[in-house]
Amino acid sequence: MVIVPNGPIDVDWLGEQIESLHLEYDEESARNLQRYPYDLTQTRRHFSWGADSQTVQFLIETAATFGRDGLIAAGGAGATLLLEQGWQKLYDQLKARGHDVRYGRIATLSDDEAESRGRWLIVGEYAVEYDELTPRAVGRNKSDQTYSLTASGPDGAVYSVVFQVRGTSATLLECKKELH
Repeated sequence: MVIVPNGPIDVDWLGEQIESLHLEYDEESARNLQRYPYDLTQTRRHFSWGADSQTVQFLIETAATFGRDGLIAAGGAGATLLLEQGWQKLYDQLKARGHDVRYGRIATLSDDEAESRGRWLIVGEYAVEYDELTPRAVGRNKSDQTYSLTASGPDGAVYSVVFQVRGTSATLLECKKELH
């Protein structure tokens, strides 16, 4: 997840929010307990070369072990679900504070954005020119948050792609070329 602040951001608050994803409040002891092992590293950088900029990076590493069934994330599926819900809550809080979150989350695209992404994926797969593709149908599947594009090429071929976008990265899930 990369956050573009669009103004001031409280990095101490952000660090606490990220760390709290791995903690659970215990009512009896009235304190936070660790759900499972993790390592949180925070790095701050300042660049002064032309236009100044600063970056803050938080790296979370969670413990994992190898068992007889392969790689097992610490805490199992229940912890994974709780962690995903925690990240979604943090994402929502950051958006509510006016920050852009551009990487890591599944992105919602307009039809024009989906059309453009789909055309570029077809260009990459089949070496046709972007401007030679004529979009025929753009779709969105809300249940699995994927997009689809069907476009015609100059040779009469019909290209179809299904993809998902996380932040700025599009992942091609299906591609097809039908000759007519």
